[in-house]
Amino acid sequence: MTVAATFRDPALEAEYREQGFAVTALLDADEIEQVRAGYRALVPPGDHGLTIDYMRPDRTAMHEIAALLEPVWARHFPELFTDHRPVLTSFITKHPGPASNMFLHDDRTLVDETRFRSGTLWIPLVDTGPHLDNGGLQLIPKSHRLNDVLAGTDTPELYRPYEAYLHDRLRSIPVPAGHALYYDTRTLHASPPNLTSEPREAIGCAVAPREADLIHVLATSRRHRRVYRIDETFFLEVHPHEVDRHIDGRWPMIAELDDDSRLDADAVVALLGPSDGPEEGPRRPVSTPPGVHASARRIPLIDEDPPFRAADLVVEGEGAPIPRVEPVYGTVGALDLRTEADGDPWLRPVRPLAADRPLATMIAVDPRSRTHIHLDPPATRRGRSRAEPWTLDVVDASTGKVDLAVDDVEMLLDESMSLDVDPRVPRLTVTNRGAGVLVLLVTRSVVPPPHVTGRSVGARMGSLRRLARTRLTGSGR
Repeated sequence: MTVAATFRDPALEAEYREQGFAVTALLDADEIEQVRAGYRALVPPGDHGLTIDYMRPDRTAMHEIAALLEPVWARHFPELFTDHRPVLTSFITKHPGPASNMFLHDDRTLVDETRFRSGTLWIPLVDTGPHLDNGGLQLIPKSHRLNDVLAGTDTPELYRPYEAYLHDRLRSIPVPAGHALYYDTRTLHASPPNLTSEPREAIGCAVAPREADLIHVLATSRRHRRVYRIDETFFLEVHPHEVDRHIDGRWPMIAELDDDSRLDADAVVALLGPSDGPEEGPRRPVSTPPGVHASARRIPLIDEDPPFRAADLVVEGEGAPIPRVEPVYGTVGALDLRTEADGDPWLRPVRPLAADRPLATMIAVDPRSRTHIHLDPPATRRGRSRAEPWTLDVVDASTGKVDLAVDDVEMLLDESMSLDVDPRVPRLTVTNRGAGVLVLLVTRSVVPPPHVTGRSVGARMGSLRRLARTRLTGSGR
């Protein structure tokens, strides 16, 4: 694909295309002081940790910041860029302390990337770099080439399974005060906390070609996407956590599509190089909570969204030794697969995955939901607890949006992952922050022969229609 140049300077353009970012001088000392004074007059008291004005519930700040920086962009954009415009401007302030770090991420798709490229202009108002402890920006060179998937609200973060490997490749970029670091929206970046005694203030500005329509992508499931045509007012008026509530009806939807993209480990290594440690490839050993162990087993990936939600399922099986689910908030359901008819259509994606297991319970956790899974072991005839571990297979998940915790120790769940859980672990907590339903299979390594039922498919379908109206719900966070 050939796209128009971003920078007027050919040297900057070549560096940007190769590495995914470039650095250049931009603001002089007087401009830095004017911008800092103007911003501090707008800042409400009591900020701490990492403050991003784009995340403030009161959208007034976004309008004020746009007005403050508009003359700065009017002066400098024509000399720096070919024909680009500012889309969204926000200050990013790291107040002193360990809570001011920023996790590894990429930015959201802003334009049709089959025709255009967009990026972010980051301008610190103080010197930053690897020789300082004030939380300067870190990037992974060439990571803008990892994938071309659409990124937006609730879209899966396909790089999360390789996060430990990717963190090793973060590079701290020296950026003096007033200089601009411009990076592609797809370039992975992060930043450490500000461990100095003074705030580290910086300007962040999303930039797009002037001729390109702006878009926003909304995931409605693990695979389904809606693409909307937006304008600059979208960023001024809509809080990023409320996009799904406010975008319909105000901005036109221009496309719907399914995207089942995966990020292959071999492709990651081919682009960024092999691991520095003894492990082969980018998948490092998974850090797990006490009593939970990552298995070498990987179940097959499914290639379609599950045809059910948690509201369609209830806990079944009289006296069956299945885990008990306790919703914390949202909607959760479970089903003993031993009692299900083979023809049930909602089980088609998961039935083959459970074929090699003597017993499987399916647990579904809807988006924006959290549940406790109680693994209280059933007693044997002699009153003793079984010693066999539980196995938890992740059938479908929005990558990077789901975690499992034992007490206060958390881990991200990766689809197709298998976990062995010590029978002495009494409870797991699972949270689904993704757009699609989370589907888990929970089994025992050794169990009695499954109970055979004589229910017909028709009887089961009638039961489902009644049970679909039954929800396991919880309240409170």
